[in-house]
Amino acid sequence: MKKLLALLLSLMMVFTFTACSSNNVPATTEESDAEEETASTEPIKIGFFAPITSPAASADGLSAENSAKLAVKLVNEAGGINGRMVELVSYDDGLDTTQAVSIA
Repeated sequence: MKKLLALLLSLMMVFTFTACSSNNVPATTEESDAEEETASTEPIKIGFFAPITSPAASADGLSAENSAKLAVKLVNEAGGINGRMVELVSYDDGLDTTQAVSIA
């Protein structure tokens, strides 16, 4: 059983590393300069959704949203991610699973 588990974990690691690898064809200098300039000025947007206006808002939604806002604030105060600021994009799913699926 331990050997099977070790094999499965090893395969998951291999797939994770290959999925994260980049096989992009190098762009010309002008194209890469323009892309880097645009990428370096745009904020990194992170989506967030939780039940903000439902009965579960006070227990779950608002505390999760406040935690996410605090994390974004701390990251931005530390200079962002690779010099780019982070922007939180919040959505309210209203504790409705259909709405949550649409948001995701």
